[in-house]
Amino acid sequence: MGLLLYFQLSVIVLSIAISGLESTDQLALQDFKSRITEDPLHVMASWNHSFHYCNWTGVTCSPSYVRVTILDLSSRKLSWHHTAIHWQSQLPNGGKIPTNLSYCKEIRVLVLRANGLVGKIVDQLSSLSKLNFLRPKRNSLTGGIPNWIGNFSSLRYLDISSNSLQGPIPQDLGRLMSLESTASPDLSVSLANASRRRVIDFSQNKLIGDVPTSLGKLKSLIRLNFEVNRLGRGSHEGLKFLDFLTNCTNLIVLSFAANYFNGELPYSITNLSTVVEILSLGDNRIHGTLPAGVGSLINLTQLGMERNCLNGSTPEAIGKLNGLERPLFEWKCFFGEDTTLHW
Repeated sequence: MGLLLYFQLSVIVLSIAISGLESTDQLALQDFKSRITEDPLHVMASWNHSFHYCNWTGVTCSPSYVRVTILDLSSRKLSWHHTAIHWQSQLPNGGKIPTNLSYCKEIRVLVLRANGLVGKIVDQLSSLSKLNFLRPKRNSLTGGIPNWIGNFSSLRYLDISSNSLQGPIPQDLGRLMSLESTASPDLSVSLANASRRRVIDFSQNKLIGDVPTSLGKLKSLIRLNFEVNRLGRGSHEGLKFLDFLTNCTNLIVLSFAANYFNGELPYSITNLSTVVEILSLGDNRIHGTLPAGVGSLINLTQLGMERNCLNGSTPEAIGKLNGLERPLFEWKCFFGEDTTLHW
């Protein structure tokens, strides 16, 4: 009898606990909704008591504990009050990243793409320790990339491209443990499986400084994109990070075009993963010669070296890469023989 009573009490306590966690998520979402000032696509129409909050547009919950695990409000054209200082954004859509989302502790996927967000990546998001997919791309975010992102041990996909972020890339990103695994990546493009993809995309910002060599610890990266920033600072040591990326044996896409990288290409570029398909280095200040060993990257389909200061002739081995589309070799500071490939 005592054991049965204990079991019943345990069930009641567990139910109360789960109910409390549910209400925390629901209250956070309701507070978020209360700050919406413009909703031209009527996204919030389903956010009412007629539906369980797990059935609200853009919300996905775990089936076991009924906690919010995915919040996808990308391209919804929402506008809301700034949650930190409580005044309405003057943008046609936008506002600061809502700080109250930090109460949804079970969120795994957070997509806030193309909503005109302004301000910095708020520190309150640091409490979302279970995130494995973070995508606030194509907004107007400013400030730096927070060091605390390196604490997200489950993060596999980080896309903050097409913003106005400034400052250096934190060395702490080398501590993203889920990107250190050498397990084969899942390349599914569906949002449900997107958290298994291993991507870092910082393209089209205003980032400066050198690329952290600690990124070489992220052995399961499949895409690393830094293009259109201000990285490198013209330093001859700016390309040193390539020596460490040879550890990233699953790397398929590597792009750091349109930056300020200077110096000669290290020979280590020929030791990148043989599964690399896209290698883009155009629009920099790279000089010297293109290492002949690039021809060992047998799966290359795109090679961009345009508008650099390279000299010498194009390695013959490149012409033997059967999958390579017509590469871009328009030297802006060319010295030497004709670099044109004949196909």
